[in-house]
Amino acid sequence: MKILKLIFITIFCTIFTIANAASLDAMIGQMVLVGFQGKDLNSKSAQALVKDVKAGKVGGVLFLGHNVGSKKQVLSLTNAIQSASSNKILITIDQEGGRVRRIKEADGAPFLASAKQMTQVNQQLAHEKYYDTAFYLNSIGFNVNFGPVVDLEINKNNPVIAKLNRSYGANPLVVSQYAYMFVNAHRQANMLTALKHFPGHGSSAKDSHKGFVNISKTWQAIELDPYKQLIIWDAADMVMAAHVFLDKMSDDGKVPTSLSHKAITGVLRGELKFKGVVVSDDMAMGAITRNFTSKVAIIKSINAGTDLVMMSFNKDKVGSLGAWVHGVIKHAVANGQIKQQTIVNAYNRIQILKAKLP
Repeated sequence: MKILKLIFITIFCTIFTIANAASLDAMIGQMVLVGFQGKDLNSKSAQALVKDVKAGKVGGVLFLGHNVGSKKQVLSLTNAIQSASSNKILITIDQEGGRVRRIKEADGAPFLASAKQMTQVNQQLAHEKYYDTAFYLNSIGFNVNFGPVVDLEINKNNPVIAKLNRSYGANPLVVSQYAYMFVNAHRQANMLTALKHFPGHGSSAKDSHKGFVNISKTWQAIELDPYKQLIIWDAADMVMAAHVFLDKMSDDGKVPTSLSHKAITGVLRGELKFKGVVVSDDMAMGAITRNFTSKVAIIKSINAGTDLVMMSFNKDKVGSLGAWVHGVIKHAVANGQIKQQTIVNAYNRIQILKAKLP
């Protein structure tokens, strides 16, 4: 017991020392995860991104399909981004399989079937296929793959989950088992993952990319089961919060779960005991942009318990996207809209996550 107590005190003191050694600017920078335009360093957007990374204003980068070309091209970009910082940068991509693959076979990636198709093979073969993809992603500079999808296939006509074959099915145990294969295979390839889309997007009738999605009448408590199981199995590096509205998890009956303290801190961290990093879904999605200003959404998400704020673009920003998001958070701390301790807590969780990378 004394040894365990000593270990706990040592870990706590180490984290406390790290947080205190970092400036507020540096801690905020670790919470910013942004996208960019272009496929090489000749684009102004990519140049601005590298500059922001070097200045410590960005801790994570999102690659979308329009950023991807040849293996050589992607590697030159990821190398430039990583080498611009003395800290580890989260270089992220969505390579779930099936319809959601930012890198296609023509650009060198291994073929990866959808989640629905993957359940037609045994779990060991699924693990091998996921490892092939994870190994390839890591070989070209990525260290985060935003998957697996753990949404249950409750609504067969769901336009963004079931219709795209993104779910492993309606059985929470099967979903958990195949999701574990995804996570474990990526870890073996030195990749981090994110369970999505909390608290469940599988019962929705609409797509949150396009606008407001209310799941209050269709959501079922069973949709939390994969999160419960994977957290117990220590298979949750990150959890991605969805931009869906669920009345019982909304702070004021207006905000989606991604901006709700009741959902993220109350349910995910409190009831499900998740202690890792919470990453927002893209703040550029219609469910957010059509109902909130970007500044309000960023502040609400952080106060809800989000650690990493993801934004692929913002047409209203002035200057580079990373510096803009960083400035929004910094200003909110300065005027008391976000407590500094909230930033410290998020920073500590992100550093623990990044310590898992080689």
